Amino acid sequence: MNALRKPSAPPGRPLSAITEEIQFYKAQAGQCIVEIGKRLLEAKEQLPHGQWESWLEKSVEFTPRTARNFMKIASEFDSNRKPVSDLPYTKLLALLQLPPEEREEFIAEPHLVNGQEKTVDEMTKRELQAAVKEKNEAVKARKDAERQLADERARAEQAEKEKEGLEWSLSASRHTVETLHKSIDAKESALTSLREEVDRLRALPHQKPEIPESEKEALRLEGARVANEANRRQLEALREELEEARAAKLDPVPEDEAVEAAFHFNQTVQAAAEQLRTFFRLVPVAVAAREFTLCAEQLERQRDELYMMAQRAANLALADEDGELPPMEEDDT
Repeated sequence: MNALRKPSAPPGRPLSAITEEIQFYKAQAGQCIVEIGKRLLEAKEQLPHGQWESWLEKSVEFTPRTARNFMKIASEFDSNRKPVSDLPYTKLLALLQLPPEEREEFIAEPHLVNGQEKTVDEMTKRELQAAVKEKNEAVKARKDAERQLADERARAEQAEKEKEGLEWSLSASRHTVETLHKSIDAKESALTSLREEVDRLRALPHQKPEIPESEKEALRLEGARVANEANRRQLEALREELEEARAAKLDPVPEDEAVEAAFHFNQTVQAAAEQLRTFFRLVPVAVAAREFTLCAEQLERQRDELYMMAQRAANLALADEDGELPPMEEDDT
């Protein structure tokens, strides 16, 4: 029995033709996916709301997830550009995980895979997924570093602004301190001058201001006239007070209160005179002479008024039991 013999292979086609066909069908991979995605986008625009998933299932036998992937690939890839048009569906999905701004450069450049450089179309699906993951991690690290750098720059700018603010505040404080020092120096200088003037005045012999006799006589006559007139007014007022007191039957003020009031008056006058003497030691002599003269004249008028009040009291003492005062004296002037 003859042994079975393997049938001879049919005569083969030219290798060049086989290669050309392989390249043709290979080129359909990415390009077909993009074209299908474009048409899915077009169909979704035409379908009424709520009929999209039903149409996918009955007409093209796509799940919604697969359709979304195809449409996203169509939206983000150009089917006419190499090597996108040569990539299978799984690699295109992997590339979708990259940020759009990083994707084109990633596709164009080779990558180190297990110690060997490979392009995207030379990698397996797992190798591409690993490379995409590594790229995303590198992008994330770079963006984190850029954000950190931006934060550091912002903090540095804020610190510089704060530094400028502190320098301005320090400059203003220094200016304020300088102004205060100048003010203190000026006040110390004025105080020194004042002390020197006080020492000079203290060293001068006491000078009693001289009042001409004619002025003294005129002041005396004027004081007498004013005192007489005031006495008249006070007597009239006293009569009215007596009438009011008689009508109101007021109790007289105790004697000790009157004595105490007079004592306080004397103390006040003495303290005021002592304060005036102390003050006028600090002013120029000419000013002191002029002001002392005015004060003396005022004291003379007050003295005359006190004498008139004493006269009134004496008149009251002369009143009879019915409270009648003696008649007023006629003015001889």
